[in-house]
Amino acid sequence: MTEAPTLIRTATSKQKEIAQTVMLVVTEKCNLNCAYCYEKEKAQRIMPVEMIQEIISRHMGEGEFSSVSFDFFGGEAMLEFETIQTVVEWFHARRWNKKHRFTISTNGTLFTEENKRWLAANRSCLTPMVSFDGTKEAHDLNRSQSYDRVVQHLPFLRENWPQQPVRITANAQAIPHIAAGVRNIHSFGLVAEVAIVLDDVWGSAEELQRSLDEYEKQLTELIDHFEANPDLLVPVILSRQVQGLLSDHTPDKAFCGAGKYMVCYTPDGSAYPCHRFTPLCSSRPSALPTAKIPSPAESPCPSCPVIAICPTCQGNNWEANANTSLRTTFHCEFFKREAVASAKLALRRIEKHIAESPSPEEALKALAPQILGVAMLMKANPLPRKHAEAE
Repeated sequence: MTEAPTLIRTATSKQKEIAQTVMLVVTEKCNLNCAYCYEKEKAQRIMPVEMIQEIISRHMGEGEFSSVSFDFFGGEAMLEFETIQTVVEWFHARRWNKKHRFTISTNGTLFTEENKRWLAANRSCLTPMVSFDGTKEAHDLNRSQSYDRVVQHLPFLRENWPQQPVRITANAQAIPHIAAGVRNIHSFGLVAEVAIVLDDVWGSAEELQRSLDEYEKQLTELIDHFEANPDLLVPVILSRQVQGLLSDHTPDKAFCGAGKYMVCYTPDGSAYPCHRFTPLCSSRPSALPTAKIPSPAESPCPSCPVIAICPTCQGNNWEANANTSLRTTFHCEFFKREAVASAKLALRRIEKHIAESPSPEEALKALAPQILGVAMLMKANPLPRKHAEAE
């Protein structure tokens, strides 16, 4: 069977092996006050070095996974840089039987020349994952006027981790800046990722509709941008796997790995399925949240044409509904637009690939799943009629 060519390159295109993800909340403190932050219960707790070492030793020595990714998380993890440095150097002074990786989730404001030298020296096994909202207007509006403190370090990130995406988080105020933000990140030679806020922050029905209309405009701009630049890595909002619509939806299938191949430890050593279930983020923290398949009366989701590829968040479901399987709907209309935009970009690239292929019939066969997925999505028409008529 001919393998389908990769027409849309994403930051995860080459990932084959699923590693266990171990999140370590090294501190609950943060030096910013971001407008869309979901960590509502910040305290002053920090995780002791000895506890981190014990957790790491346990996960490197036990379990079914042959690879473990340890994420230093916060709050703002770089506030505890000395702890991170101590732990990483302790780790490398020992021999382990599993593959490993370290990441640091950070707002990018606390880099210094000294810690950048150490980070660069350890870049083969350690990666900063930086939040950066693309344009100065959007970033300063939502991230405590910190654009200038972050942008000066982007060349450092480009030099050492050019394939690691920096992440735009978009709420209603930032949506009009998404396309410009992605282009700005690309101008620094970096990869851009984009995530729409999943929480119920969109206001009235009229305000939500304005955000949705603007989001469609931004996605259209980005389709043109990535069509003109086919070698750029495409953010997930434009690379939804529409061929997944060919698969039957299984009601009890979890979209993410929370509690399966992901675990989060808080500063007191307690374990949760992911950070969204911790006291830092949840009003109903739980190590063993309920997962009960909802009845048709409880949820409109089973009739949704894109449910098979919907990126539901178990943590959000739990926070809103006390049930990880009863999906929140705050993000639904945004995701449907992402799915349609992904299909449009895929279709443009499919047409180009077939036209340029020395063997169009073979290319057509290889691309059949993507083509069928696009066709199914367009037939299902998940967007309101006015959008379909405008096409």
